[in-house]
Amino acid sequence: TNAGTATVTITATLDGNYSGSATKNFIIDKAPLTPSVASVTSKTYDGNTSAAGTLSLATPVNSELPTATGTFVWTSANAGTTTVNVSDIALDGSWGDNYVLSTTALSGITAPASASITKKPLANSMIAAIANQTYTGLAITPIPVVTDGTPSIIAGTDYDVSYSNNTNAGTATVTITATLDGN
Repeated sequence: TNAGTATVTITATLDGNYSGSATKNFIIDKAPLTPSVASVTSKTYDGNTSAAGTLSLATPVNSELPTATGTFVWTSANAGTTTVNVSDIALDGSWGDNYVLSTTALSGITAPASASITKKPLANSMIAAIANQTYTGLAITPIPVVTDGTPSIIAGTDYDVSYSNNTNAGTATVTITATLDGN
């Protein structure tokens, strides 16, 4: 029977000392369910905390398989993040008729199966063209502009710059290398 108000009716038997019937109402409470994070999808660094995942629900009744959804976010936008928060957890469809969630939010949950925000590879398309330079007899070190939308990529934090063949006339090389601590 479903949660809500139920009625029991007691009817006297023909052989007994009582006659007639009596009814009494009682309440069937909704069964509690405890949500937990079942899965989180890894993603490549993109500068935001949006996340995708699924929830599982503990202690359903009679082998039922109620489902729930929630809003997943990584606790940081940075690469290497392995924890998520889930808010607005709600039961799907009519599952709320017979079940109640023990919580509608989860915080600081370690993502299962080693899910995380992975580092984004640097690409030539992130480096703006470098204007031609005039020979000076000294090493020429133009500062490259490296972007990846928002937020901007920061030299010394997200990447290091090195130069080669940058003193004499000809084609010089600027090498941009992602730092260990960058995204």
